[in-house]
Amino acid sequence: MSQDLRQHYSGNGVMPWNPWTSQAFTSLDPFGIVSSYLYGEDPPPFDVLYWNTDSTRLPARMHATYLRECYVKNALIEPDALTLGGRGIDLRRIRQPLYMVGTEQDHIAPWKETFKLCGVVQGPIRYLLATSGHIMGIISPPVDPPKRRYWVGDAEGHGDPETWRAGIPKVLGSSGGRTGRRGWRSAADP
Repeated sequence: MSQDLRQHYSGNGVMPWNPWTSQAFTSLDPFGIVSSYLYGEDPPPFDVLYWNTDSTRLPARMHATYLRECYVKNALIEPDALTLGGRGIDLRRIRQPLYMVGTEQDHIAPWKETFKLCGVVQGPIRYLLATSGHIMGIISPPVDPPKRRYWVGDAEGHGDPETWRAGIPKVLGSSGGRTGRRGWRSAADP
């Protein structure tokens, strides 16, 4: 981990609120908000952007481990490369049903990367892919005429996200009502 980041941790082992916490995630978006800053432009007024500055005070060790292991090394996908409470994490051991949600322009958890889990876990999987980004793809309210669209369907055993999406009908409208338990229990999609 960069010495520059470590110097921002407080003496009590907590990542204090400051721009570094939110910038760690904002920096993962190379073409969106970050590019406007690089070109000296103010981002357009947009209420969701305030969420980007609503940082959580994280324990320094957790923050450093999370960024290093999950983003730099991508260790979560490797069987037993990460341990929690002395036990190795192997995603292949997941057998319970999963309802996964991704968004097309998510810069924190890119959908094509999260979709790879569908080819790893052993349980049944439904995947919902919504348009927009990390926040708006999830909380986008239904409007008339619809501004958003989504795809939802079985994804168990699929390894290629584009092949999966090509075989699923696109639904016009907000996915808002399908992201909770109701979405998993729904017998018929669209």
